[in-house]
Amino acid sequence: MLSAVGHTVQVEDSSMAALRRVQTEGFDVCLLDIGLPDMDGHQLVGRLRMAPLVAGAAMIALSGYGQPQDMAASKRAGFTRHLVKPVDVGKLLAVLDQLTPPASAID
Repeated sequence: MLSAVGHTVQVEDSSMAALRRVQTEGFDVCLLDIGLPDMDGHQLVGRLRMAPLVAGAAMIALSGYGQPQDMAASKRAGFTRHLVKPVDVGKLLAVLDQLTPPASAID
């Protein structure tokens, strides 16, 4: 869906794979699930914030947990935004529009 509306998308199936990728590639936005099998999203975002190529990227948490304490934990961990699953597509696109530069600014 994100590709269909013009976003370039890269997917990794593990936290460790994502950490390896950001050693050689930078991204404007990282969408991260909180409940990951090998490292939770809070730990992952902390590690990503230390990677020079993505340290300043917008980090969006995707989680089934949406209580105020969950949102606060995401913010403390280093997330820019916290969206609750199932994610409303319109809301996700609106957040991405706010956080990413227009295509003309990238060229």
